[in-house]
Amino acid sequence: PKPFFCGPSFSTSFTPRTLANKHFKMGADQSTNAGGVSSKSSDFSSLNWAASGPLSFTYGSIAQHTNFSREEIEELHKAFEKALPHDGATTLNVEKFKEILVKQNVKSENQGFLNALFHAMDQNNDGAVNFVELCAGLSVMLKGTTKEKLALSFAIYDKDHSGKLTKGKMFEVLTSLNMAAKIADKGGKSYSDEEMMGFVSKIFSECDQTKDDTLGFKEFLTAVDKYPMLVEFK
Repeated sequence: PKPFFCGPSFSTSFTPRTLANKHFKMGADQSTNAGGVSSKSSDFSSLNWAASGPLSFTYGSIAQHTNFSREEIEELHKAFEKALPHDGATTLNVEKFKEILVKQNVKSENQGFLNALFHAMDQNNDGAVNFVELCAGLSVMLKGTTKEKLALSFAIYDKDHSGKLTKGKMFEVLTSLNMAAKIADKGGKSYSDEEMMGFVSKIFSECDQTKDDTLGFKEFLTAVDKYPMLVEFK
């Protein structure tokens, strides 16, 4: 599977056309370039690193753990500080998070997707996104490898950061992202909740290789190969 964060207006298409294209409008594949989230590291390293560290890091340290240069991080930090609420907070709530995404040319009309992205980047589950988490997430979106971007897609579904997807999780996310019409592919007619759960059950029956009623990351990649619309978040 190839990346899905594609267009300058954050059109998250995962179509056969993008499957054959190694370069993406929001940033080419950086798998051999700077940062600890590249070829040396695991698919989840960027986001997991954000969860394990304190709220503040030096620019140099963040650069070592992301695909951003020190200069890019400095500019991002300026934008982050401008976006902070005027109540003394040092983290972004969901509304301020959306504002800074727009300023970074990451745009989507799907509010459900933006909310899910916020929770995926909030790796320590404190209800806010700090600067380290923002850098880690944007690094994947804008300059990440194929698998890093798919790992972020997995994190969008994995709302409790457990590393496993359940049928309930997938159903909830697909519903909140208004994916029913896209998945149904019936000329504008959407799936009912019952039909959507049937679709989710079909995915699990085909891709749950361990038969534990959950999907891990590798099983999720199998599901995406079969059903690319799972990561078509536009």
